[in-house]
Amino acid sequence: MEKLYYPAVFQKEITGYSVWLHDISGCISQGETFEEAVENITDALGLFVEEYRSNGDKLPAPTLPYEIQLEDDQFTTIISFDWVAYQKKHNNKAVKKTLTIPSWLNT
Repeated sequence: MEKLYYPAVFQKEITGYSVWLHDISGCISQGETFEEAVENITDALGLFVEEYRSNGDKLPAPTLPYEIQLEDDQFTTIISFDWVAYQKKHNNKAVKKTLTIPSWLNT
């Protein structure tokens, strides 16, 4: 799994946006701006991906955006999730490794 693509449903609020993933129950977020809402739902998706992976569960297949029924003040966009980039951002603690290298490389 390198990248995932899920449709997100956005709803304009008095201040900012509410956003949720149609296919992953409970994966919801919000943001004061559209960009912040996209970033926040991407991070929320990362938490759900970690949970699914740790339980050995399979992620649900994404619905096609045109199959989602929307209300008047809602719209969809595709959220791109990069597992490697998420790990680099959130799991970057140093791990000490002992290794053997050739002497020529040491000099």
